[in-house]
Amino acid sequence: MRASDNSQPVQQQIRYWNEARSNFQHSLDAWKKIPNPGARTPVGFACGNPKFVAREIAQSDAALAKLQSSKSSGSSAPR
Repeated sequence: MRASDNSQPVQQQIRYWNEARSNFQHSLDAWKKIPNPGARTPVGFACGNPKFVAREIAQSDAALAKLQSSKSSGSSAPR
């Protein structure tokens, strides 16, 4: 199930976005512990990107704000 699935009730969407945001925050916290993050692991695998994770947190925050706004206005789906 995707957090952005608008067919779900607003409360469920909020739960999904909160869970996604929590996971992204956990990832960003781990990235902050790496002194010199590289693009590849020592064996050549591509690494993630802390900037990408930060953008996903911002997207989650924006989606949550929109859902909270629609919830308080009585709408069952975001606009």
